[in-house]
Amino acid sequence: MRTSVGSLFHALASFALATFLAPVPAVAQDAAPPSVAEVDPDALLDEAFELLVTDVEEAQSAFIAAARLLPPERATEVVQLANLLFRLPPEPGRVLAAAELAARQGGGASAAQALAAADSFPDPTRAVLLAHAARMADRADRAELAASFRERLLEELAEQPEASEAALELARHLALRPEGVARAVEVLEELITSRPNAAVTPTARVELERLRRGGS
Repeated sequence: MRTSVGSLFHALASFALATFLAPVPAVAQDAAPPSVAEVDPDALLDEAFELLVTDVEEAQSAFIAAARLLPPERATEVVQLANLLFRLPPEPGRVLAAAELAARQGGGASAAQALAAADSFPDPTRAVLLAHAARMADRADRAELAASFRERLLEELAEQPEASEAALELARHLALRPEGVARAVEVLEELITSRPNAAVTPTARVELERLRRGGS
């Protein structure tokens, strides 16, 4: 029986949270065989993403093997991505995995653009993909591209949960330039008014007060 993408990433996230995020005793690290130390976790991650597009059963082993070799902060990133993919149906999950693989191979901006262009899915899925495309653009140091994705998310998918974080990040970007402060204030005010209970709203209030004080 083939494993679904959701089952794969649920298993990965559960395993990671219970195992490789826990502190590793120094004795265990010292006892690791040389062959393990020589394994490249990035190569294993690339293999995992490639397999996810074609064979999710084999991808599971590759993800777990790579995650166990990563330092805690990078292992956390893998878990976060796993949780994101767990939320997606199989087809958009494969689209996102392919984009991440392309980004890992040096095409971050183009991969983000391709992911943002995947607009044939239902609105909740589109919002997840567009928000992730913005984060990928950030990682590629393409701040303007990321901002354009967030503007689009607010214009087309404002009712989706991802719009809250998109609004906060867009406001921060706009506020970097004097001519963008007024628009940043508008974005924050709309976020606070329309989503008073969103997780990012307290931070948005702090940002808004800072801008009203002149950015100090």
